[in-house]
Amino acid sequence: MRIVVLSNADMYHARMIADTLIHEFGSRITIKVPGCINITRKHLEHWECDLIITNFALEDFNGPLCIQVSQFPDQINMLKVREALMALTDPSTKAE
Repeated sequence: MRIVVLSNADMYHARMIADTLIHEFGSRITIKVPGCINITRKHLEHWECDLIITNFALEDFNGPLCIQVSQFPDQINMLKVREALMALTDPSTKAE
């Protein structure tokens, strides 16, 4: 699974979230943390990825599946990500 992680704090915070995801899901995922700060909604909607994880809401987003996590992802956030990964792997499973 290709995942993009974004933070409204900075790229170092996004990297921390990415490291947490790598620790949790290991080799099942490939994560990209963009280094630029000028990413628009249009860029995100056409990004080559399976899942976008942010610490902020993206209302009415028409791109890849997007999950909002807290500033410091907890077990509930990891469960949301796990369910999304399962849904992407097996379309008969639905992510909430």
